[in-house]
Amino acid sequence: MDEFDLIERIRRVVARPDAAVEIGIGDDAAAIHLGGGRRLLLTTDALVAGVHFDPVAESPADVGRRALVANVSDIAAMGGRPRWALLSLILPATTDAQWVEDLHRGFAEAAAEAGVVVVGGNLARGSELALSVTLVGETQLAPLRRAGARPGDILFLTGPVGAAAAGRSAVASDSHEGRNLRRRYLHPPLRLDAAALLARTASAAIDISDGLAQDLGHLADASAVALALQLDDLPLAFGHRAAAGDAARDLALGGGEDYELAAAIPPANLLLLSRLAAEAGIGLYRIGEVVAHHPAGTLVGIERDGTERPLGRTGFRHFP
Repeated sequence: MDEFDLIERIRRVVARPDAAVEIGIGDDAAAIHLGGGRRLLLTTDALVAGVHFDPVAESPADVGRRALVANVSDIAAMGGRPRWALLSLILPATTDAQWVEDLHRGFAEAAAEAGVVVVGGNLARGSELALSVTLVGETQLAPLRRAGARPGDILFLTGPVGAAAAGRSAVASDSHEGRNLRRRYLHPPLRLDAAALLARTASAAIDISDGLAQDLGHLADASAVALALQLDDLPLAFGHRAAAGDAARDLALGGGEDYELAAAIPPANLLLLSRLAAEAGIGLYRIGEVVAHHPAGTLVGIERDGTERPLGRTGFRHFP
């Protein structure tokens, strides 16, 4: 069972025409047109113990924070602002009530940082510990989509990639560098200020959660373009090279859980993006461009000497 084939099968079963649905299944979030230029953005995500988090090694507050950030990142990728959240839990009968309270505390603290109000949820008993988040956002602008990138557009990232995967794995030792990587995994960033800039300048964007190569592959497919990455320009967090060694680049391309944003910027908008970023004090990383000399959907990596090589779509899959 392939995850993305399964999503397409589900889409064919449930999809139905609705004039209010501007963007349905297949992007980072759905967009519902309310009229007057206002759109609601809706996303949902589930985290399962043993798959997405370790309830023994990770504090409940950290789990709650990452659950909120994962959904905020989807709204940010659409150029929107998150507003209202619901958190539902499936709890084994042996779950400690303090664990549940601390999880909600971390979730609520991250929500406050993001300007989100927690408005409800659900509790249910089950054999496996899991949580599910539904997040509603809004935007007055046309939502960013994975589709829309064109040859000549420049690719940017909002922050470093690969460090979260290094921090999640045994690669992150109990050293100064390892602790920095671990912190990057447990406390992912909220890129809402950067999202506001991209909403005004980007032709396409995507949330980087399953791995840079895999997620950029989705953008390439949706836009029917090829992407060329300057491999030496991929931003790596402090301590990543020291802790991960030669695996740093592989983790940057396929590690996942970075919750950064990648965007394609038309050349005509580069000056505006530069000005807005400077005014807001936001750093962006140029990592490549959209190209026309490779088949649509292709990802290529360019080495320092100009050598090109195909990039596999490495990253997290629920059903490998």
